[in-house]
Amino acid sequence: MKFFRNKLNENRFDEVKFIAADAVSNPWRIITLLNSDKELQKIIDVVGVHYTLKSPVKALYCGKPIWHSEAWPLMWSKSWKEVPPGGLDFAKTIIETFVKAKMQAYIMNPFVEAYYPVVPYNTKGCLIANTPWCGHCEITNGVWIVAHFTQFIKPGWKILDKASMFSKPFYCLTACDPTSQNYCKSLGEIAGI
Repeated sequence: MKFFRNKLNENRFDEVKFIAADAVSNPWRIITLLNSDKELQKIIDVVGVHYTLKSPVKALYCGKPIWHSEAWPLMWSKSWKEVPPGGLDFAKTIIETFVKAKMQAYIMNPFVEAYYPVVPYNTKGCLIANTPWCGHCEITNGVWIVAHFTQFIKPGWKILDKASMFSKPFYCLTACDPTSQNYCKSLGEIAGI
């Protein structure tokens, strides 16, 4: 990363940000590296992890935002009839990311899925476009779950920890626009308990 940072800076790309380590295996190792390397601490802008809903204490105090940089939508492969239902489980996972893990972003991979049905992991997308030649796409329930959050909570809004909770059987996420003091609260009940 140090090499890339230097090369980017030399070529006037000094505003490019680094997310690290985006790892599945031992995703929190980057925290140890950041704590032991001051130069790396300056280079890394965001700690990114995949497929986890827990942040260790050392990550919470590393001085960097934490992102769920490859999250799963859980939509196409889960139906509304399952317990917990796919949509409710997805909403719960988004809220858990912010409330329990104190992450500041939930980035789905992929949101738009264009994999053929025979490809592994072809059931992760929210918007399915696996036959682009005919112009058809499927808008799953996941799109509406994401819309529930993104239509009301805007970039720059702050999560209010004291007004958010995640404990059985209920969960809620409260966000506030720091400029207008508008609020948004997303509530849910954990199904199947």
